[in-house]
Amino acid sequence: MRLNFHQPSPDALHGTQSGPLRPDWGDQWAELTCTTCGAGWVGPIGEQCAWCDLALERQRQWQAELVLRPPEVDQDDEHYQARMTAWRGRLRRAVEAGLIDERQAHHAFLRAQGERAA
Repeated sequence: MRLNFHQPSPDALHGTQSGPLRPDWGDQWAELTCTTCGAGWVGPIGEQCAWCDLALERQRQWQAELVLRPPEVDQDDEHYQARMTAWRGRLRRAVEAGLIDERQAHHAFLRAQGERAA
């Protein structure tokens, strides 16, 4: 299964007309309300919601930071190997989903191995 973090579904994160047309702003401009977060603004009918776009980007960044953080487990812990294997799987899924790239995943894993060897 491939998750797509780049394009929301076509029926989400956009404004639907919630008030009168606003020809004073432009052709086919109206008072809009976001179908996801409820924000309101004046814009072209169907325009992407800037607030949701920003929130989605922040969420992507936070998730990338989380997945790049190695598990907190000592090398001599009996669960060390299982936790590192699970983390490697999370890194792989994050790369497949486009959340991080292969270089970031590789460096994070090598950095964690190096820190544990020190």
